[in-house]
Amino acid sequence: VATDNYAVITPSATSSHVIVTMNFRQQNYANGYSGAVAGWQVFRDIGGGGYSDVYPAALTEMVGSSLTGTSYETSIYYWPCICFMDSPNTTSAVTYKLYIYRRQTGTTTYFGAASGEDRVTLLEVDGS
Repeated sequence: VATDNYAVITPSATSSHVIVTMNFRQQNYANGYSGAVAGWQVFRDIGGGGYSDVYPAALTEMVGSSLTGTSYETSIYYWPCICFMDSPNTTSAVTYKLYIYRRQTGTTTYFGAASGEDRVTLLEVDGS
């Protein structure tokens, strides 16, 4: 599911790199299942051409709990900080957007802090 945690940058040269930093709050919840497992992924759109995953390159379990052979109510709150460098090879507008997802049946995942402290920072780095 797409979140409202995104930012846009227009690199000044095709050789430029972009450092992407995202801070956000996510909660994973499950009741009656053996764990609460979910994750996140950053997608990129270049010049309005459509979103594709950029980091990490595949869906993976980022955070969760697992209780073997039993079922309990589970709730996990965490505040990740994602930081990576991208090389979009363009001088068109580039949008980086955060997506969150559940990785286990019965998990519900919530995005965002009540205080609105979810942030995206984009920095252009000279790649020449």
